[in-house]
Amino acid sequence: MSHDSRDLLLAAFGCCVGARLFYKGFRDLRLERAIADLPTSKVRSMAMGPVELIGTAAQLTPLEDPIYQQPCVYYRIDVEEERGSGKYSHWVNIYHADSNATPLLLVDDTGKVPVYPEGVEIYCHGIIDRKSSWLGNLFSDVDPSIAGFLSSIPGRTTDTLHVIAHIIREQEPLCVLGYAAQAQQSSTLERIAQRIDLSWGAVARRLKSDPAKLQALDVNKDGAIDSQEWDAGLKKEFNEELEGQRKSVHQSVMTFPVVVLKNPNGFFVISNESKRELVAAIESQAGLYIFGGPLLFMACVVYLYWRVMFMGF
Repeated sequence: MSHDSRDLLLAAFGCCVGARLFYKGFRDLRLERAIADLPTSKVRSMAMGPVELIGTAAQLTPLEDPIYQQPCVYYRIDVEEERGSGKYSHWVNIYHADSNATPLLLVDDTGKVPVYPEGVEIYCHGIIDRKSSWLGNLFSDVDPSIAGFLSSIPGRTTDTLHVIAHIIREQEPLCVLGYAAQAQQSSTLERIAQRIDLSWGAVARRLKSDPAKLQALDVNKDGAIDSQEWDAGLKKEFNEELEGQRKSVHQSVMTFPVVVLKNPNGFFVISNESKRELVAAIESQAGLYIFGGPLLFMACVVYLYWRVMFMGF
């Protein structure tokens, strides 16, 4: 395809995006109705199956977010980089990290229950959503933690970045729409075991951010960490974190008779907003997608028709 024909590809892609947004709008509308119609349960009296719980967030195991390195119960972080120029510019995801493999606790006035967030949809207030055409102009001046985090990401080719971070801290309100299951049922244990997952990259970043652990890697005390020392230290740290996750799973299963997971045939949502705020946000988003999706689709179709009929390929 020639350079001048890329707009055809972009317009065709826009048609697909418009159709996808239209579909997602109706899916969000179903989600909004499911949340609105499902009664809120208490931890102590909830029935097995689809459940909605409201309480506060707490840690089941120690967890820190990669940006601020502060205690949290959940994080999901994406960083995009703008590539190309003019009408051919596009965003490419260069970093993703989440704590889907780490369970958290929902606490209400009747008890507490582990929530395994693999496959969850997150709706957060206080979301970090920053974009800059010059890394030093925005991130360094406003938030040194974000600037330091972004500068540590390998593979960056420009400073035109977009970071989106969902972080839920302890004691924040927590609304969960999921599926309650007996913890020691074989099917539940199998699903929980599948959630044990670690990223070598994430472990390496945490190791690099800990001066004491880095110093311990210098086995021969020559003031530098060679490749063999780094590989051995990273492997040890990875295995320790993996064993910690396994112990966490065992502890939660032995301590709590019930866990909350993704509904096999339904929705799974975690939010630090109130139920009213969550319903309003999803309803607003659904309306935007239902009306905006067809508009984008039709605009791209019209452009394609005009482009092919009057300018050719």
